Amino acid sequence: MLHGDVNLSAEYDGYLRVGGVGGLLYGKDPVRSRISNCVHVGSVYSIDDTKTKLGGFLGYNDGGTIDNCFHSGDVYTKPSGDVTDMGGFVGSNSKAQNILNCGWQSGGGSGENYVKNGVCGTSSAADVTTLDYQIAAPPIATALSASIEKASIDTDEVTTVTITTAPGTPANAGEYIADAHVAEDSYNRAVIEVSDSGGLTFTITPVAAGETSVTFVAELRPTDFSKLPDFVPSSDDGLTNEMSMTVGVKVTKKAAAEDIRVVPASADMTVGERLTLAVFSGETRLEDGVSWASGSEMCACVDAGGVVTALAEGTAVITACAGEEKRARCFINVSPTDDEKPVSDDVPPRPEAPGGTDQPDAPSSSGGGCSAGFGAPLLIAAVLLVVCRRR
Repeated sequence: MLHGDVNLSAEYDGYLRVGGVGGLLYGKDPVRSRISNCVHVGSVYSIDDTKTKLGGFLGYNDGGTIDNCFHSGDVYTKPSGDVTDMGGFVGSNSKAQNILNCGWQSGGGSGENYVKNGVCGTSSAADVTTLDYQIAAPPIATALSASIEKASIDTDEVTTVTITTAPGTPANAGEYIADAHVAEDSYNRAVIEVSDSGGLTFTITPVAAGETSVTFVAELRPTDFSKLPDFVPSSDDGLTNEMSMTVGVKVTKKAAAEDIRVVPASADMTVGERLTLAVFSGETRLEDGVSWASGSEMCACVDAGGVVTALAEGTAVITACAGEEKRARCFINVSPTDDEKPVSDDVPPRPEAPGGTDQPDAPSSSGGGCSAGFGAPLLIAAVLLVVCRRR
């Protein structure tokens, strides 16, 4: 299927043959050139005045065979042009019977310089059907294509290939396509495996890194232009063609998730201190997508920003997570402050209330926050102990 306009401008004394797909198709018994199941979408335009055979699909068919083909777009010259032969599908055709089941839809251009017929002059008896340009996206099927979802994949991905019709996609595309399959030995099995998923879709599963092509084969029953305005597949077995479509696939080995590290990897802290940890991947500091957790929140807690607060003597392991597979740790050793005194057997010291001037804030323990609300229970226990001893 070809897309694009063709503009002709040449200084030449001989004959020019110009078309959207080709200029000249030649054939003579017993061997005849042939174009089958092709599509061109786009306009063909000439500013040359004479000796030009201009066609939307082909400039001049000199004895070749064209079947099951379609062109969509205008064919025209400059207003003062005098092109010898001009047709919406073929500019000139030497043998009408050699164009079979083909169609042309104009682009809607109007004027004396725009072509009106599918094939010029006396050869207009060729089997070329002209469609009204006002029919939007006609469901015509004269060719097949293989559409790959993703041509480059990692070793842990899969991709799909779907067989579709062109230039349009009929709602009943399955009626136009038969016996779709993978061509035997058409791909490297050391790189991919291909399986039929049904519904004209094939799944490609990677085996190892590498590149390979894979070919799909299917039979197409093209649109029967003689049945228009009903768009139906042809029932003539003679018009059914087996077509092959090849796509390329590249498989790359998925890069291993780069390790992350916490800086610092370990630290000594005293009760009441705070320390901000950082996470690096290679030389890049990770600011987003990092979560934190403490293995011992009674000893040291960590908030969502990686700030560790030392709460009590002991050790704690702080874990940083980036994604589902990346983890790194920091080992924290918490010591008591220099002015902390051991608890007496008779009267316990009055604990300092959390949240004082020398204490860090105490966010909730949920979501990686910190909790240090154990002062009040100790105070109550101390009062009860004193009362009991006095009795």
